Amino acid sequence: MISAFVITFNSAKYLKRCLNSLSFTDEIIVVDSGSTDETPKIASEFNCQFVNHEFINFSEKKQFAKSLLRGDWIINIDADEYIPSETAKEIVLAIGQTEYDAYLIPFRTYLENQEIKYGRHKNEYHIRLFRSHLNFNNMSVHEKIIGAKKIGRLNNPIIHTPYSSLEDIKQKAIRNASLSARDKQNTNLFLLLIFSLLNPLFRFMREYLFYLGFLNGKTGLYLAFYSAKEVFLKYFL
Repeated sequence: MISAFVITFNSAKYLKRCLNSLSFTDEIIVVDSGSTDETPKIASEFNCQFVNHEFINFSEKKQFAKSLLRGDWIINIDADEYIPSETAKEIVLAIGQTEYDAYLIPFRTYLENQEIKYGRHKNEYHIRLFRSHLNFNNMSVHEKIIGAKKIGRLNNPIIHTPYSSLEDIKQKAIRNASLSARDKQNTNLFLLLIFSLLNPLFRFMREYLFYLGFLNGKTGLYLAFYSAKEVFLKYFL
């Protein structure tokens, strides 16, 4: 049995496409945190369970959602992501293998209709398919599955559409920095100063130069700058 969960908050813009792409699964749960748009209505149009749960952080919310599922294999995608049919077919074949307990899946990320081919989104992989005994770490944002002993890798991607404008890049960086700041509260003051100065610079150089983000044009500059700013702000918010 393969189960899927989606966490939502005012996700009406993307949710129908997301849930349609999960039609190959046996069970879908949507965990919402008080949406005021049509997210609940859209979810009600699908054969899925809709649950309200107070937002604490992304890791906690995803761990809660996972705990509600019954499948041996779990798929986690966000509302602004969807699984193309070829990827769905590959997932169904992959869970028939016994040697892996998790799979890395490639991501293709878009701003509006433009694919972001360089920078940190180039060669981007995430574990989004895993056996039910695995859990998320306790990071407030950029949460990850931990404990997998043998990890496979799929060829076909998940499509990610997180940005509808350059302003979205800025706002999501600020949101993520605010959440990450919770995880840095007990950092040594000296280390805090060093990290706050060096990490943002390294992040910008890595994403804009080493990962060829400049080839994305203005979008690449925005992504690198606000990625570095996110790293800086998380030490001070």
